[in-house]
Amino acid sequence: MSQIQITGCQVEELPPRRLIGKRYTNLDRDPSGSFAPKWKLWMQNRCCEPLYPLALPGVGEDILGFMRSDNGSFEYWIGRNCRLDADVPAGYDYLDLPAAKVAVVFLRGSANDPAIFQMHNECLKHLAQKGFILSKPPFYVERYATCRFCHPDADGQITLDYLVSVQ
Repeated sequence: MSQIQITGCQVEELPPRRLIGKRYTNLDRDPSGSFAPKWKLWMQNRCCEPLYPLALPGVGEDILGFMRSDNGSFEYWIGRNCRLDADVPAGYDYLDLPAAKVAVVFLRGSANDPAIFQMHNECLKHLAQKGFILSKPPFYVERYATCRFCHPDADGQITLDYLVSVQ
């Protein structure tokens, strides 16, 4: 049984930024509905490396799973927030994103528990209980903060940041 906990919530203001990465759709999901095989390829092929020098200071250090609906079609991007003037490396796509207010929900659990990636509805419920109203249209982001996600705490737990755009 999953032991994923919501351990906190905070509001952040994101500046205008260029998301550089690769765009996927529902057709790219694996049979279980996950984008895990795409992430595995990203890590194996070191796709993040060309984006390091382009990162937006203070915002772009972490790799992201950015989700939105564009004209009714779901998009899942793997990438990084970069400077607006960043040149897009060959083989990558980009989105220029305006400033945004986001609520960050912190999800804590075992690195081996895939349920940490399936907490969307619980995060939205938590934010609604706290009085947040989603932006229109909303976007969602899995932020893999190196210090919390890649390095388990003393109890062997990781934290995934789940961002939701709010008004």
